[in-house]
Amino acid sequence: MDSDNGDAWGAYYAFESKYGTKEQAEEVKDKCDVAEPVHGEHWSMISKAHENRNLKRGDLLGKVAAAISARVQAKDVDATED
Repeated sequence: MDSDNGDAWGAYYAFESKYGTKEQAEEVKDKCDVAEPVHGEHWSMISKAHENRNLKRGDLLGKVAAAISARVQAKDVDATED
């Protein structure tokens, strides 16, 4: 995984939050904090939003994970409608 890519961390965190334990999700959050990601479509957009400027990296990670999960769910819905 590209440790500089916040979207990758967001997807990883979303996965562990859904399928892993709380401890596994927290471990991903801690590793993300150490990695200090700065790239990624969702990460860049969310981290640069004015209302998020004072958020800690872990809070940004949660928002990125939610955005990625919503995007995946929307694609799943589109795929079932075809």
